[in-house]
Amino acid sequence: MFTHYASQLRAACVGIMLVCTSAASAGPIDLGFLMDSSGSVGTVNWALQSEGFSQTIEALPRNGEYRVTFVSFASHADVIVEPTLIDSDATLASVQQAVADAPFLGSWTNTPAAIRLFMDTISSVGYQPDDHQLVNLATDGDPMLWFRDLKDETRTAVATQ
Repeated sequence: MFTHYASQLRAACVGIMLVCTSAASAGPIDLGFLMDSSGSVGTVNWALQSEGFSQTIEALPRNGEYRVTFVSFASHADVIVEPTLIDSDATLASVQQAVADAPFLGSWTNTPAAIRLFMDTISSVGYQPDDHQLVNLATDGDPMLWFRDLKDETRTAVATQ
């Protein structure tokens, strides 16, 4: 599932940088990474996902133009990396280490919780609706929580954010 993910994400990130830098923005470009840590992902794919995202942000310039936020989700969502401007090699390395150290949760797939937590988190640091934002949601399945289907709730979370 995630085996070719790293190279595809890196290429996508370079493309995103080209698109986003072509338009003026009042603030930094927010890149959100929402990582599925549910039981069906498993520890091997969790590690591949973490490595892929870590390699992806390696392509970002270290000039403060990009702000990254990482959220993991299973039955609940957790912020792995608070909104962080990538302004130096040291900052990038710190973010990559936090992603590598994030624990595998191994539970249900509460996708709407991840979307809401990400939006609440970037809103707390001054994100404005006109600012550039790109969210990468990595998941292997349907949003579920204790046998409750969360597809409609996920669509609502996306539409209202």
